Amino acid sequence: MQTHNVLYLIYFTYICTKYNTFMKSKKPLLFPKHQQMLEQMGENIKLARKRRKLTVLQVSERAAISRNTLYLLEKGNSGVSIGSLF
Repeated sequence: MQTHNVLYLIYFTYICTKYNTFMKSKKPLLFPKHQQMLEQMGENIKLARKRRKLTVLQVSERAAISRNTLYLLEKGNSGVSIGSLF
């Protein structure tokens, strides 16, 4: 009986790991029009930063986000949260 419980636990762990891997790799579906809008918004953010002669580090510190998040925003990445964008 105890062997059965151990096998069940191993199987359950395998399924949970497989499910989490699947969920992490899933990307949001965007229409090309919306992707273009994100990229344009990111380009506007980048141009505004450069016009003000601010570095990526300065802007990311003021916005309380990481440099990587700012980089993704400027690239138009759809995985960045809307809170970071605002």
